[in-house]
Amino acid sequence: MQNEVMKKMNIDNSQNSSAGNVNSQASSAGGRNNGIDLLRIVAMIMVVILHFYNLGGIFDYSEMGSAQHNTSLVVIVVTLAGVDIFAIISGYVSACAGKSGLNISRYVKLWLTVVFYGLFLCIISEIILPGFNSTFDFVRAVLPVTYNEYWYFTSFTGLFILKPFLDKGLNACGKDTLKKLFVVIIVVFSVYSTFFDLFKLSHGYSLIWLVLLYIIGYSMKKCDIYKNLSTATLLIIMLMFYIFTVFSNILVEEYSSDFFAIDKLTFVTYISPTILISATIMVTVFSRIKMKTGPSEIVKILAPSAFSIYLVDCHPRVLDLLYGGVMTGLAGMNNWQLLFIIVCGSILISMAVILVDIVRMKLFKICGLDKLAGLIEKLVRACLEKMIKII
Repeated sequence: MQNEVMKKMNIDNSQNSSAGNVNSQASSAGGRNNGIDLLRIVAMIMVVILHFYNLGGIFDYSEMGSAQHNTSLVVIVVTLAGVDIFAIISGYVSACAGKSGLNISRYVKLWLTVVFYGLFLCIISEIILPGFNSTFDFVRAVLPVTYNEYWYFTSFTGLFILKPFLDKGLNACGKDTLKKLFVVIIVVFSVYSTFFDLFKLSHGYSLIWLVLLYIIGYSMKKCDIYKNLSTATLLIIMLMFYIFTVFSNILVEEYSSDFFAIDKLTFVTYISPTILISATIMVTVFSRIKMKTGPSEIVKILAPSAFSIYLVDCHPRVLDLLYGGVMTGLAGMNNWQLLFIIVCGSILISMAVILVDIVRMKLFKICGLDKLAGLIEKLVRACLEKMIKII
């Protein structure tokens, strides 16, 4: 597995995460779907686990063909769908809401959250290691989109701007049209682009890919994709895709083709049809989960912090300190012990971030940032109206 490509793949990571977090209401009845909320949390933990195995160097530093190496590959394949899931959820919940339009205040609050964690983590890392950050690191934290601090959030900003127009267009489409669109995206932009990247999707690190995933999620909800397949059947299909992806990686590890762009990363990318379809299956399976009042209330509290877990886990300082070779020393550990430690560690990290995020939300409320976001929205809308009149 090519280290540079996979490291890039995980730094960005990724199912909003932010995209899934921006739209918080979901269900067939227009209410909240607790299964989807639960999937936000699960997908984010998947991302953290993925980072430990990939960015932490466990996969690269384990012996080729060893049990640990193969286990690492399996874990990477299973958790890679996290970013696709978040973007799909974004379209899915938008279809549930049935509304279109720019919710500028919500985006502003999301942007302020990104800035908060960017500055917070820079300050913490500076306390731990004085001189670790440059002045430019703080500037990047304050201007995350301008300097592409998080590729996903930057791309999501573009999706956010296009969202009202996408919603109106998709809402005007009939179910047959949406189903055709769903199939075309998978065949042309996933299957075909996996071998011939004519559309420059950059393995999924692009605004175009997020838009396509948004459309997939919207179509899934409107058309009830997979409604004729049982949950057991869907899980078997997903398992088969995972097995195919793992073995295809092993089989082509030493081979490549000048005609087909086949290498060991061919099916281990965000745009891979096996990863994409697995992500759509997970969204469907979790949407079918019915939860009792107690657990559903807990999930409702935890779900909004999924985006914050992403911000912490993918912050450049965290990537440098936590994953920058620190985990390589664990490559020689017992395979199952290592897996247990990483899974538990990922859950603990996620829970710790959620606790911090609860404090952050209360702090935002005390500081009146909700009102500030509303004021900014009014100003932006006033400017847009003036520009439209001029045009």
